Amino acid sequence: MSECAEYMDEAWRLYKNATLDLNWWRKENGDEDELRVIAAMAWEAVSLAACVLLESRGVQPPPERRARLYALYYMEKEHPDIRARNMCALLGAISSDLYVDCFHDGDCRPKNVIRSVTENAREFLEQVAELTNGAKPAAFEEFAAAEKRKRRSAMSEYAEYMDEAWRLYKNATLDLNWWRKENGDEDELRVIAAMAWEAVSLAACVLLESRGVQPPPERRARLYALYYMEKEHPDIRARNMCALLGAISSDLYVDCFHDGDCRPKNVIRSVTEKAREFLERVAALTNCAKPAASKEASDARVHG
Repeated sequence: MSECAEYMDEAWRLYKNATLDLNWWRKENGDEDELRVIAAMAWEAVSLAACVLLESRGVQPPPERRARLYALYYMEKEHPDIRARNMCALLGAISSDLYVDCFHDGDCRPKNVIRSVTENAREFLEQVAELTNGAKPAAFEEFAAAEKRKRRSAMSEYAEYMDEAWRLYKNATLDLNWWRKENGDEDELRVIAAMAWEAVSLAACVLLESRGVQPPPERRARLYALYYMEKEHPDIRARNMCALLGAISSDLYVDCFHDGDCRPKNVIRSVTEKAREFLERVAALTNCAKPAASKEASDARVHG
């Protein structure tokens, strides 16, 4: 049950951030994209709580949303205490408002999102907390302090990951120099873009983890996570990390792999300037020094 309590603490933290952002959104008359980000965070909190509930009864949580709904539906048949609280129906309603409407159908309805964040999501988390004996934490500050202590002990790991990010970036720049010299084709440029994007993605994960945020596996979710992180950390916001990551994502990932239009000028600029700048900023924010250049590694780079 101690693990359940830890995960529920994280779910409550995400939910708290979603409600704070929703209050800001209502006050400032925010736009639909901002509301969609809030819905994503609230849904993440609810999804985490649903996984806690499933695991507390010995069920491995499926990774897919509908599969989790089915798992909870069947769980209700075996557990009267869960069935009595209509947990599956409640999760289904939240899923419809926060996930299906906002991300599947693309119609993020403010009234439904507000209701699900302020009422349904809170009720779901409270019900899960009762069912798993994972009480709502009295002080989020204590939780944040504990996370800070964990981060301090993990800083050595971040340096290793940043070394790997720099290695990938260096290889991408060497390949780009070769590509420009030999007038390479678009497929070769796409490979270079992929390597540079991998370096930037790894650095983004290091930055998120260094502030106690579990990096999401999906590209857009990482952008949302960094967007929210900027609200809480002035040093990250001052460096415009989310905007920089978004620009690199557009040049190296969206254009080259989503739209299929790998534009040499944009790729060259992102690899030689933006990606390098992003890695340098992450290194400064996480106290991970850039590794010294290795001539041996450069000489070993061979192109066929």
